[in-house]
Amino acid sequence: MCAVKQASAQAEPAATAIDEIKPLKIGDKVPDELWDQYFPVVSTASDQTQMLSLGDYKDKLIILDFWATWCAPCISSLYKLDTLQKEFKDDLMIIPTSYEPEGKVRKFFKEKSLQLPTAFEETLLKRYFPHQVIPHQVWLKDGKVLAITTETYTNETNIRNAIDKQSLIVNNKLEDLDYKPDFPLLVDYNGGTREDLLYQSMITRYIPGIISEVRTSPSILATNQSAFTLYEIAFMKGNVDFGTKNRMILEVSNNLKDKIAFPDRLTSNELGLKDEKNRWMEQNVFCYNLILPNYPSEDLKQRMLQDLNDFFKHQLGIVAKIERRKIPAYAITNAKKDKKPSKKKPVIKEGDEYRLNNKPVRHLISTLSYKNQDLGIPIIDQTNGMGKISILLSYSKLNKIPELKEELNHYGLDIEKGLYELEVLVISELKNR
Repeated sequence: MCAVKQASAQAEPAATAIDEIKPLKIGDKVPDELWDQYFPVVSTASDQTQMLSLGDYKDKLIILDFWATWCAPCISSLYKLDTLQKEFKDDLMIIPTSYEPEGKVRKFFKEKSLQLPTAFEETLLKRYFPHQVIPHQVWLKDGKVLAITTETYTNETNIRNAIDKQSLIVNNKLEDLDYKPDFPLLVDYNGGTREDLLYQSMITRYIPGIISEVRTSPSILATNQSAFTLYEIAFMKGNVDFGTKNRMILEVSNNLKDKIAFPDRLTSNELGLKDEKNRWMEQNVFCYNLILPNYPSEDLKQRMLQDLNDFFKHQLGIVAKIERRKIPAYAITNAKKDKKPSKKKPVIKEGDEYRLNNKPVRHLISTLSYKNQDLGIPIIDQTNGMGKISILLSYSKLNKIPELKEELNHYGLDIEKGLYELEVLVISELKNR
């Protein structure tokens, strides 16, 4: 069916050495060295390996079909190509080409009863026409690259149009040849840019040289944070503040505690601890990024929690969840009815003011929780829906409970320690890990 030559040491010239190859695109002229190159091929028409040169078919429409035995679309296309070759035998030369070994290709063509000659163990043509996805078909006509397509567009109409020098009805194949499938998407522009990102959930190790920060809107970004802090962020919701150690319970070994939260022994500014602090950061600090546009904040936090539990289950052998437990707490309450507010105003030094003007009580609770996070117990609102308050306190006394109590009494408020059933965040160690 096709004019190919039997391989012989004397019959054919040695393959041309081609060191520098410039990939060809649509409209490019095919270089003379490629026309002169011979390729070994096999077909069911002969038991012998034969040689084929593109230059022998330079006056025809040539379609190079890159395929493999494992590629289902390729196999379906080969049957169609076999039929098209018979129909346009005088004006068309279809040359399948595979990187696979001769024995495998020959056996495959024989089993499928395909008549076309196919190149095997072929790498040179792919250097001229690089691709990552097959079927990949290259159309050559009048010494130039006419089209580069998928198998979809190889049909009677387009072949006839190409032969008659009419326009093809095709979408030329577009491939990002720099794309690395074993490399993370979008990293170093692999596969696209940040504009292509629709959803991302990512955890990385410590990244030196960037600031430690937390953002929760419109996406969640937490850079260079401990596992403890990451869980704080995930569990912050509404008026319940888990953002201090006072409302988080660690039920893990001491060794694991040192990995979850920044150890107290390293909080000193002693110069000798600098290297140890850096080592701790390198080993126990992470970055988390969640991009999920147009989602409510609470849904983002739920997604973050799931990510953290999935990751730290394997990384540290821990899991976190909310539980209701009866624990000690300081409660901001309304002063008892029989206790009249002091008429003597607290003396507030200039520059030491903490002021709230018509703000919800939760603002006071949040500030007190932050200032008293070393107490070991939470501070909660038990004012029975007092609503908004206006208050002036000494900032330096916010973490001195007796003095704070005295200033609060002036505004009809009090602070008392008691047992309360509260929601707490429990980080526990997994057993039988």
